[in-house]
Amino acid sequence: EEKNILDAPVFMRRPPNMTANHETAVKQKDVQQPIALDNRQQRTDDFVQSLPINLRGEKMSDDAASQEFLLSQHSSVQQTYELLRSILHKVVPEALWGSRHNRACFLTNTLLFLKMGRFEKITLHQLMTGMRLNDCDWLKLDSNSQLEFHVRRAALGKLVWWLFNTLVITVLKSYFYITETSTHRNQVLYYRKSVWNRQQDTATQQHLSRHMLRPVSKNTVRTLIRDQQCLGVAHLRFIPKRTGLRPIVNMGKWLALQPGSKQEKTGWNNASINYKLQNLFKVLTYTKDTVPDMLGASVFGTNNIYKKWKDFVVKHRASGHTGPLYFVKVDIQHCFDSIP
Repeated sequence: EEKNILDAPVFMRRPPNMTANHETAVKQKDVQQPIALDNRQQRTDDFVQSLPINLRGEKMSDDAASQEFLLSQHSSVQQTYELLRSILHKVVPEALWGSRHNRACFLTNTLLFLKMGRFEKITLHQLMTGMRLNDCDWLKLDSNSQLEFHVRRAALGKLVWWLFNTLVITVLKSYFYITETSTHRNQVLYYRKSVWNRQQDTATQQHLSRHMLRPVSKNTVRTLIRDQQCLGVAHLRFIPKRTGLRPIVNMGKWLALQPGSKQEKTGWNNASINYKLQNLFKVLTYTKDTVPDMLGASVFGTNNIYKKWKDFVVKHRASGHTGPLYFVKVDIQHCFDSIP
């Protein structure tokens, strides 16, 4: 049991779980506001008036330029850490840590957590690394037996767990929108809620203006689902990219129209969208495997890319061609947005 307490994984990065989700195409505003502590910890919400420099020399609209500027305004890991450190210094008394050494160890391990990638894990054992039991007067006992040592260490572990799970994680959720990016893959970025809300509002309006999304009422959705005229509802979130925000829809999870609903997840209408599309997916997969020529030059995954590349290299060498080769990289603007 003691081993389970000390070595169990504590947290795994899952950015959207630490952030607000969307129920419909129109964003629901986050009403949770950061807690004001003192003047030293206040972060200004006023933005610099100057716009970012467009290095390509292309003309850029004010909306695009301001959005690129906002995307670059994520808080660094060091800034996020300094906020947590300031709050912990004010909230947690030094006597509870036992010594400044123990507090410094916890803060150092918390900084390690902030630097981790999306799927990296941190354990309670890592959070307690370097902390000294004897520094805590409230843990001192007359007995020095091995059993008492494990009891004291378990008590300190529960305190560290509580501080990390209840205080550190709650502060991060309250102050920041934490997300991965499409550019840096698993790197985690910390956006102040006020900054992220401005970006999200702009992105939502852009998608509405392009007719990619449109607001619908819950009654309309219920009617469509009841008549099986639509597949259902799903979570919508945005992830940053170089020039804006990319919408990501999670269709693998069943979502109730009414938050907190106790409606049972049974029946066709309460199944996830991916579940409803399983049969169609199997038909398309079978067609792809049996008639691969229908795909043309399309490939699936790096293994297929290697096979195509190998065939090209073998044929090229056999032809005896010695001239230069030119490779063209093409990116279709608003590719997925243009699919009807």
